[in-house]
Amino acid sequence: MRWYVIPAIEAFPNVYGPAYVRWTWHGQIANSEGVVCVARWKDYGFGTSCLVVADVTTEQHAVLAAHEDVIAVPANIDNYIPAAALPTVEAKLESLAIPGDWVTTSHTYRDVLRMTAHLFLLAQRYNGMTGHHFTEITDQTLDRLVSEIPTQIRQDLNAAAQSLGYDTSMIQGSWTLRRALRELAQQWGDTPVLFGNIGGEPVSL
Repeated sequence: MRWYVIPAIEAFPNVYGPAYVRWTWHGQIANSEGVVCVARWKDYGFGTSCLVVADVTTEQHAVLAAHEDVIAVPANIDNYIPAAALPTVEAKLESLAIPGDWVTTSHTYRDVLRMTAHLFLLAQRYNGMTGHHFTEITDQTLDRLVSEIPTQIRQDLNAAAQSLGYDTSMIQGSWTLRRALRELAQQWGDTPVLFGNIGGEPVSL
């Protein structure tokens, strides 16, 4: 069982899944190319990436990891992140428009994946409520101020966060977007995120 971040493709209108993995949607072939395996994923709110867990062989893992735009997570996600790997982890997160400056050696890879999954769920809720892609929020620098986000988008994001039980009262217009997203995504703490069943067993972070 391996974890990846894989670019998302739009197979049908507003139906996104991972590139490089074969998958179907309600019985229809969505992506006919790629590794044939059992996989579950969360997309970044109809965005550019999917957080994927897949039951793969060593050879299939090598095929997926060989793609330059795939992030292959170390096999043991409960290992603490070594100091030497911190710059890489932060850079990989930032490349996905996910705040990465909070990660330290006191975090495990599971901690990072769980926080990422929480943010993906927020993005999905935003898209579900508005019909808009989350990229309209993250398509600029994460260092722009919350007050610089258009009012309607800011209100929609606030509504989406509150619908998930997040407390948004502390967010200030003077905060950067990265700080706001980080604070929201970390509010759930260690709350697990279920990815579905693989081989009859539930898989979660």
